[in-house]
Amino acid sequence: MKFKFNNSIFDLEDFSNEIVIINTSTGSYFTISGSAVTVFRFFYSPITIEHASELIEETFPNEVSQASEFVEWLKLQGLIIPIETSEGIMDETTPTPESIPIVFNEWTYTRFDDMSDLIRLDPIHDVSEKGWPHRKNND
Repeated sequence: MKFKFNNSIFDLEDFSNEIVIINTSTGSYFTISGSAVTVFRFFYSPITIEHASELIEETFPNEVSQASEFVEWLKLQGLIIPIETSEGIMDETTPTPESIPIVFNEWTYTRFDDMSDLIRLDPIHDVSEKGWPHRKNND
C-alpha cells in the first residue's frame, strides 16, 4: 500500500528549510523542520512505507529510528494517508534520493492548536478557486 500527503484536508507551504501545514477545518497547524523536511517530501508522491524506509536508510543511516518515529507521527496526525492506486489514482513517480533536496538538522515537528479558533474564523482561508472575495459553497 502506498501513502501520500493528505492534500484533501491539509494545505501546505514548503519554505525549503521548513514546511508549514494547516488544517483549515480544525484550525490545527503543523511545522516541520530539520531532517524531517526531507522525509516529509518523500510523501509528496505516492510511496510505499517500505520504499520510504529504504530512502531513509540511504539518506539518514544513523537516524533511522528518528525517521521511523516521524513517519508514524505523520500517520497518526492524518498528514499522510494510504491510497489505492487501483482506484483510478494516477501512480506518480516515486522519489529517489537524487530528486529530494536533503536537509540535515535535528528532527523538529510540532502540532499547534493554540490558534485554531482564530484560523477557523479567518475568512481568507474560506475562498473558492476564483480567489478572494468569493467564498466556497458548503455543499
